[in-house]
Amino acid sequence: MYLKGDKWKNWHTRCSDAAIKENKSEEDTKLSTISVSKLLEYAHTALHHCEINNLDPYKVPVFLTLERDNNLYSNIGLGICCSSQLGTYVTLESSDYYKMFYVAPDSKPEVGEYWRSRGVGYDLSGFVVSKLAGERLTRLVKYVLNTDEPLSHLDYREFEPNWIQFKFQKEEFNLELLDKLARANDNIVNEAILRQCMIPKKRQIYNFFDEPSRLYKAYIKKVIPFNKADIHLKIHLVNSALNCSWIWNGDTDYFIGCYIPEYDDHLIWFARTKYGTWFSMDIQSNWQGGLLDVNRDIQFSF
Repeated sequence: MYLKGDKWKNWHTRCSDAAIKENKSEEDTKLSTISVSKLLEYAHTALHHCEINNLDPYKVPVFLTLERDNNLYSNIGLGICCSSQLGTYVTLESSDYYKMFYVAPDSKPEVGEYWRSRGVGYDLSGFVVSKLAGERLTRLVKYVLNTDEPLSHLDYREFEPNWIQFKFQKEEFNLELLDKLARANDNIVNEAILRQCMIPKKRQIYNFFDEPSRLYKAYIKKVIPFNKADIHLKIHLVNSALNCSWIWNGDTDYFIGCYIPEYDDHLIWFARTKYGTWFSMDIQSNWQGGLLDVNRDIQFSF
């Protein structure tokens, strides 16, 4: 039925406005809806389909829907309304409180979270099995990075409940290494992998070992991306890789400069090893080599 008369003349829909803008016929610009009789006809049609398909009509749910499956509303009510402006009319009613949404089922390995990489691009995105899994992974990343506001984040969209991603950022992790280790670990990321791939931060203190029994505190003073590093650091890395090919392969994503006051007066420079760990290079002397233990918990900040 068309909604005619003065009481409807100031009412619009996006459809009617589009028809007016496109100069369509007067018929196309009119507001329309169904009458109570037509609603009853639809109900009888639905009952008929239940009968011919051997369905119990008491067990067939009814939803209010907008844009079909994208917006389903439960707890539908039939309202008979009367106003001085519009007269008597009937509504099918629900509310956003009863808007239905799909929640992907959760699952978890014994250690870590399932995370299926999509490959390295601007960031490193991968699929998690559920929103809950993504929230757990977010907490793990915060713990590993020792921050409440990491750049790496969960990308959850209610309208895409089966397309849930967690996106790691290059400022916080070595993306190529993380991608490699996660795939090798049956698409599972855990604390050990994240710590191995994390980029150490300035103003943090880590354990440093030049021998298994000799422990020092290393204060991170500089974190320099490879492409911004001094040519001398790059040369030292190449020479270190030539002399100790079992430690380095001549490539690193960052150079880490640490102040280790009880060990050496010079800044000690670390490069990522071929195993993803951090080992210092002999620069001013031949006894500056040692392991920066970023895979353990951060001791404290200064």
